[in-house]
Amino acid sequence: MARKEHIAKPSEEPLRPTVTLRHLRWLRDLQFRRHSGVIWETIFVTVIIFIGFLESLVLGHHNGWHSIFDAGFGFGELARSLREHGEYRACYGDGTGFWDYFWGHICFHAHRLPFIPIFLASISFISVNPLFGLIFKNVIFFTTSALAFVQVRRTFGTPWPVLLVSACIFYLNPINAWVAAGLEFEEGYIYHILPWIFFVLATPAPKKWQIAVLALALVVLILLKSSLFYLCITCIILLIFLEKRNIWKFYPAAICLFMAIIGWGAFTLQTSGRFAFGSDMSSNNGWNLYKGNNVYTADFYPNIHLDYLDNAGITKLPGTFHNEWDLNDRYKELALAFMVGNPLQTAKNISTRLYVMFISTNNIENKIPGQSIFVLHIILVLTIIYSIIAFFVNTKIRRLCIVYITVLLAYLLPYISGFAYQRHMVPACGIALFFAMAAWGVIASSKRDLTNSTRRSIPRARG
Repeated sequence: MARKEHIAKPSEEPLRPTVTLRHLRWLRDLQFRRHSGVIWETIFVTVIIFIGFLESLVLGHHNGWHSIFDAGFGFGELARSLREHGEYRACYGDGTGFWDYFWGHICFHAHRLPFIPIFLASISFISVNPLFGLIFKNVIFFTTSALAFVQVRRTFGTPWPVLLVSACIFYLNPINAWVAAGLEFEEGYIYHILPWIFFVLATPAPKKWQIAVLALALVVLILLKSSLFYLCITCIILLIFLEKRNIWKFYPAAICLFMAIIGWGAFTLQTSGRFAFGSDMSSNNGWNLYKGNNVYTADFYPNIHLDYLDNAGITKLPGTFHNEWDLNDRYKELALAFMVGNPLQTAKNISTRLYVMFISTNNIENKIPGQSIFVLHIILVLTIIYSIIAFFVNTKIRRLCIVYITVLLAYLLPYISGFAYQRHMVPACGIALFFAMAAWGVIASSKRDLTNSTRRSIPRARG
């Protein structure tokens, strides 16, 4: 018997979903949660910027400076040369400085990478006041690292309490704060950039904007410190290894890095006569390599700063140097000869550097308390041990473990061959904190998902 179709009469109204007050409250709460997350993130970033401002005033990195051109490590001289003469060089030999006695008449073009000198010279167009330069730098870079915290929370689900504790250590632990707010040494910039490197590498299938951030970060790092060359190359190789199916997505980052390397090498070839992948005064090159590998090193390091060898004239070589590469080559030959000819002492020196990097709480560069350095070492040691164990027992964070250990090793290796101070270890501590936050977030999210699925699988009792 055929079924009769029900034809609605014109007077009948179609069925409509019933919207109750409960539904309206649920929608309101959902919208509030979405907006409240952004509000709290904005408050967090604002507080971090304010901390950077306060540390610029309190820590006194600019004490004794008349202008930003007084920045040490040769950066101020290069910035002044760029600003006043439009040339990237620092010359010695006028008989007025210590290095005239030490080096003679030499003009340097490749002894420092260009990011910090160009950055300082750019600030000088606004003001040469050192406090202004310090605040300007810290507002930019504290914002940079604060946004990395936000992205880790969004991507890996890091709970707010874990993020806040990590941020307190990252910005307020005395040794970390001293490095984070620095203007004249590279670690004050590296500290805020490396978290982005870790974040992008640790994120499965990075988005286009994340790869663009990675490209920018790699270009800044390769032009910031010579010893980071190995880290930058390692990051590209690691990304290709982790994302084999989408290698084409990472070509822009590799091309940007390659162009930065070629650009610096072409500049040094034109100005100094040699194509260089880095600087001729890095921790594992030339003069600085010799300071960490000679017959006198073990007598002073790590209790006395190795600059004492220069101040006492111990590392001064007889004769004169024709140019900066002649100086580099002579010191490098002596350092390598010492390392090859004294393998036992070289091994002992390496063990001393590892002791400084992971155990010693003595900081010979300033009077920061040892408890602060102890916190740094504890974080590093515990995260290294945990990442190695977790790699084998927890597949959910295996990628995080691979990225953390690889980036950490690539960053630290140059200091193992040259010399290391506690300042060099602070960026490593930053990577460790971000690894801990990301791992905690992934594990906590997995437990929440498991709990929710268990609850849904249990049938409700009917009353």
